[in-house]
Formats: sequence, C-alpha cells, structure tokens
Amino acid sequence: MKQLWKGENFASLDALRQRVNQELQQLTTKQVQSLTSFNFIFDALLQAAF
Repeated sequence: MKQLWKGENFASLDALRQRVNQELQQLTTKQVQSLTSFNFIFDALLQAAF
C-alpha cells in the first residue's frame, strides 16, 4: 500500500483513514492471511505438542 500512495498527500487524517479503508476493503482473504499469518508460531506450537 505504501508504494501505491508514494507521493500522495492527504488533506486531513480523516482523508487518510478513508483511503486506508478503501484499500483494505479491496484485499482478498488470502492477502489478509499472508499479511497476518505467522507460520513460525504455528510450527512452534506443533513442535511443542509432539
């Protein structure tokens, strides 16, 4: 997202929030998972369980 907005200026914090919200609504579930999943945590939990 930072690359998309490079050089873009926002008139207010509310304008920035609206822009962020627009971009977030366009993300797919898979994209969100790739940004928020931490496989190393799952791996550690699985190793601890066995």
